Amino acid sequence: KVGVFYYTFADTYISSVRTALDAQLDSLGVTYNNFDGNNNQTTQNEQIQTAVTDGYNLLVVNMVTSGSPDVANEIISLANGTPVIFFNRAIEADGEEGTVLNANTNICFIGTDAPEAGHLQGKMVGEYLLANWDTVDLNGDGKISYAMFKGDEANVEAIYRTQFGVEDADAVLTAAGKPALEYFDASNASKYQVDLGGAWSAQAALDYMNTNLSQYNEANSNMIELIICNNDNMAEGAISALEAAGYNTGA
Repeated sequence: KVGVFYYTFADTYISSVRTALDAQLDSLGVTYNNFDGNNNQTTQNEQIQTAVTDGYNLLVVNMVTSGSPDVANEIISLANGTPVIFFNRAIEADGEEGTVLNANTNICFIGTDAPEAGHLQGKMVGEYLLANWDTVDLNGDGKISYAMFKGDEANVEAIYRTQFGVEDADAVLTAAGKPALEYFDASNASKYQVDLGGAWSAQAALDYMNTNLSQYNEANSNMIELIICNNDNMAEGAISALEAAGYNTGA
């Protein structure tokens, strides 16, 4: 009997993972139950503890608090010897890879190459801008102002996408003799706006973008010219705000 613990059912990407994993488990004839952590680590820990008491043989965990060795170790302790497969959301902080995995038996982690998506995104952004510079440079000042929406403060994939999405774009631009990207709000030292709930949500990006557009717009000659998002959901939220303001309508 397998318990699969998701950080939340509300994440669109995680929902697609859940659908695919359900299909695989069904095809193998595996008995399983899915658990919705509802983006709350305490809730997920309680679910894991109950599953262990109920005799589950394997725990598959999409951890709520990404990048936290302390939380990972707590889950391992709650598992009490039951094998644990962590997946998707890192169980160790950036630069601490292996500290949990190498110290424990009966556990493993399955995930992506965290920096890869950021590098790919940054390269694509840079190449797109080179091909469409005059179109994107709405105020004709020779620079591109951008907004960045980050899915989660501590998630390593969000960290790398936020970092390399800009750094690699800048590398492409400056190599071609163009200026680096310029964050739209000079008072924001972080140079991003983050979903404070850590849910990579469309709503967070929508709310941020609505506020941004009230201050930064064509009428004020300081329009945000480029939006970079960590995931599709946040991009959809940003697009909704733009459409409501009369942009990106497809006309």
